Amino acid sequence: MLRRRWTYPNRPGRPPINDIIAALVERMARENPSWGYIRIEGELLKLGHRVGASTIRRILRRRRIPPALARPTDTSWRQFLRTQATSMPQVGFSRASRSIRAASPNDSSLPPGPNSPTAS
Repeated sequence: MLRRRWTYPNRPGRPPINDIIAALVERMARENPSWGYIRIEGELLKLGHRVGASTIRRILRRRRIPPALARPTDTSWRQFLRTQATSMPQVGFSRASRSIRAASPNDSSLPPGPNSPTAS
């Protein structure tokens, strides 16, 4: 007697990743060096592509792109803090000096303070 066999191909494992998706993952990683695997996964999900973080990690490893922490970024943390430190005094004190200059001691529009001679 003849035995019936399955006619569809029986391939073990997961289906291969589409080359277009792999190119999109590589582009996202190169253009956004601070994005990690999970962030790239979320952005792909917004675009309608369901790819896991481990798959993204495998794609980037095959293309020799390091993880987000090891990728070079435009500005370092130290450089960011230096920039912020130089701009903070300019912003903070210029606003305060304008308000101090605007309120003169003989200004009657302001309520008297607790130590002023006109306070009762």
